[in-house]
Amino acid sequence: MLTGARTLAAMVRSQAQLAQRGGPGGNVFMNAKRARSVRAISALFVALTVSGTIAVQAKADTPRNGYGLFIADDETNWANPNASLNLDERFARLRPKLYRLQIIWNALEAAPSNPTPAEAQAALERAAWVTRTHALIDKARTQGVEQIVLTLRANEPSNAGTGGYVPTPTRYEIEIAKVVQEFADDVDVWGGANEPNLWKTSASTIGAIPFNTLVAYQASLAEVVGYYDPTAIWTSPDFNDETGAWATYVTNYKNAGGGWGHVAAFHPYAGAAAQSLATTNDYAAIVPSGKSIWVTEVGAHASPNLTTQNARVGWISRGQASCPSSSPCSLASHDRVAKIAYYHMRDHSSTWDTALMESTLDRRPAWYTWCAATHGDNALHADCDPALGEDRAVAGDWNGDSTDTIGVFRPSTAMWYLRDANSSGSPDHYVNFGATGDIPVAGDWNGDGTDTIGVFRPSTAMWYLRDSNTNGSPNHYVNYGGAGHLPVVGDWNGDGTDTVGVFTPSTGMWQLRNSNTNGSPNIFVNFGGPGHIPVAGDWNGDGTDTVGVFSPSNGMWFLRDSNTNGSPTYQYNYGSFIHAPVAGDWNGNSVERIGVFKKVSALWQLSNSGTSVDYSFAFGLGG
Repeated sequence: MLTGARTLAAMVRSQAQLAQRGGPGGNVFMNAKRARSVRAISALFVALTVSGTIAVQAKADTPRNGYGLFIADDETNWANPNASLNLDERFARLRPKLYRLQIIWNALEAAPSNPTPAEAQAALERAAWVTRTHALIDKARTQGVEQIVLTLRANEPSNAGTGGYVPTPTRYEIEIAKVVQEFADDVDVWGGANEPNLWKTSASTIGAIPFNTLVAYQASLAEVVGYYDPTAIWTSPDFNDETGAWATYVTNYKNAGGGWGHVAAFHPYAGAAAQSLATTNDYAAIVPSGKSIWVTEVGAHASPNLTTQNARVGWISRGQASCPSSSPCSLASHDRVAKIAYYHMRDHSSTWDTALMESTLDRRPAWYTWCAATHGDNALHADCDPALGEDRAVAGDWNGDSTDTIGVFRPSTAMWYLRDANSSGSPDHYVNFGATGDIPVAGDWNGDGTDTIGVFRPSTAMWYLRDSNTNGSPNHYVNYGGAGHLPVVGDWNGDGTDTVGVFTPSTGMWQLRNSNTNGSPNIFVNFGGPGHIPVAGDWNGDGTDTVGVFSPSNGMWFLRDSNTNGSPTYQYNYGSFIHAPVAGDWNGNSVERIGVFKKVSALWQLSNSGTSVDYSFAFGLGG
C-alpha cells in the first residue's frame, strides 16, 4: 500500500478511536485542517471528477437527481432544526473496513499521490469497482434541500433528462444494507450481517410488519441496526409536504448495546408529474401519503412519476393497516409516519422480487436470504436468517447423457441441489459437500463422461474435488491459486478431463493447469479485466474448453476460441448486473453456450444461440 494510503488508514483509525472515547469525530474528507491526508483524498476526488468518473450533483432545485443516506448519532441534532447535520463530520466514526472507505483506500493503493484523471480512472478500475457500485458521501442539513452526492459510477450510462448520473435504487439497497455495517462507537454498535442473533431478535420485534412489503428497508434497519421500533418514526421539523422539498425521514433505533441513534433516508418526489410510468420499470421507491413515487430504470429514461394509486408497495405506519402485497392500494389515508423511503425490485412480469442482488465485485452471495417469496409474511421463518446466503449457480452433465443441466450450491448448508433437466422441478441429486464460504465448481475430474462436484476454498486456495455426486470425502486435493483469484474449470488440452485454473480480475490474467495436482500453470492467458466474471467452455465444439468473460456492467459476453491472448471470437449481449453467468451444452450438440441465473428470484434463462432465451424456469432459492 502507498504511504498516502497508510497515512489515511492510520488517521481514520485514530479518529474512530477518538470518537469511541468521546473525542471529536473529525472530518475525514472535507476538513482542510487534516491537510496531508485530505490532500490525497481531494486529489483523487478532483481527478475522478475531471475524468467524469465522479458526478458531483448539487440538489438545490432538482431534488429528483439523486438519493442519499445520512447517519446521525445525536438525537439533539434532529430535535433542533437549526443544527448542522454533516455526514462527513461523522464519517470518521465509521470503521475503516466499511465499504466507502475501502473504495478510497483501494483506489489510493493503486494510484499515485496526486493522480491525473487517467490515473484515477485506472486506479478505480484496478480496485474492481464496477458500474452501479456506488459510494454515497452525502452532505445534508435539516433545513433547505442542499445535498451533494458523489457517485462512483465507472461509466454508468446517463438517465436522459435527469441532468446527471444517479445511483440506482437497487444499488442503493446494497448501500443501506451492506455499506453501513458497523459503527465505531461502543455505544452505537451496529450489528453486522453475520450476526443472526441480532436478526432473530429484531425479527420478533417487527413480526407484525408485512415482511414482503418492507424488503430492503426493513432489512437495513433490522439487520444493520439490530432493533427496530415502528412506533418511533418521526420526521424532521422542516419537512414541507406541499413544496416537495427534500424529505428527511428519521427512524429511531436501539441496538443491543443500549445506545440510541437515527437512520435517515432522503428521497426526491417532485418535478416530473407529467411523465408516465414505463411498465417495464425495475425500480421503485415509496414516499409520503398522497405523494408520488419515483422510479428509475438505468439508462432507459428519466425518472418518471408513479402515483400512490397504482403502486404495489408497502410502508411502515403507526398501527395502521398495510397495503396488501398482492394488489395496488393508496397511501393517501396514511399519516406522515409513512414517509420512509425504501427501494424495491420488480420483475418485468410485474411480480416483486424480494431480495438484494449479490455484489458484482466478487460474485460472493449477499449475506441475506429474504424469505418472502417462499414463506410469505413469515419473517420468523428459519430461512430468514441472513447468515444464509443465496444459492450459487452451477451447470454440468450430472448423468452422463452429453447434455449440461443446472444445479445450485447453498453456501449456508454446503448442500448441492442438481437437476438432470433444464426445467423447474425437484432436484435429482442431493449432495452435502464443502463448507460455508466455499465457491462451487463442477467438472469431469476423472474423464468418465460425467460432471461431478467440487469446491474452491478462497481462504486457503485449496480445491476439494469429488468423482461422484454423492456425500463423501474428496477424491482430489489441489492447492492452486491465491488471494484475489477466482476459480475456473475446463478441459484446457482436450484430453477429456477437466482441470483447475484461476482468473485474476485485477489483471485479466488466466493461469490454467492441465492436471488436478499442485504445481505451476501450464497456460497463461491475458483476457478480460476488472469487473469481469470468468466463464469457460467449448465454444466451437472442438473438444477443448477456452476462456471467456461476462461483464455485469453491460451484460456483454466476450468468448475466445483459443487459450491465447487476443480479441474475442464471439460477443453476445445477454443478461445484466443482476445475473450470474453460466455456460453449458444445453441441447447436446457438443457446443457450449451461455445462460444466466437471476440471483434474486432463482430464475434461469439459457440460450442455445447467445441471443434468444431458449429455456426459462425457476430452480433454487433466490435472494
